[in-house]
Parts: sequence; C-alpha cells; structure tokens
Amino acid sequence: MLSAKSASMRLRAIHARDSFADRTSELTSLQLYYTIERRSCDHHSRASRSHFDE
Repeated sequence: MLSAKSASMRLRAIHARDSFADRTSELTSLQLYYTIERRSCDHHSRASRSHFDE
C-alpha cells in the first residue's frame, strides 16, 4: 500500500516536471521565433533606409 502510494506520487511529480519542461521549451521557442522575426524586420527596414540615403 505504501509503495503504491509513493509510486503514484513519484509518477505525478515526474508528470508535473515534464509538463513544466514542455511549457518552458514552448515559451523559449516562441521567444526565439519572435526575436528572429524582429531582427529580420529590423534588418530589412535598416537596409531599405540606407538604400534611400544613398
């Protein structure tokens, strides 16, 4: 009885940790995506601006 309880608790802890890791990696990938998008947009605007200056 005690071992089954500890096993279920361990399973729950592992599940919680995995879901937390998934959420964190999801947020990180979203941040990376937005950062890359913003950088490419800045690069494009900067390139067009320098082209107009010439």
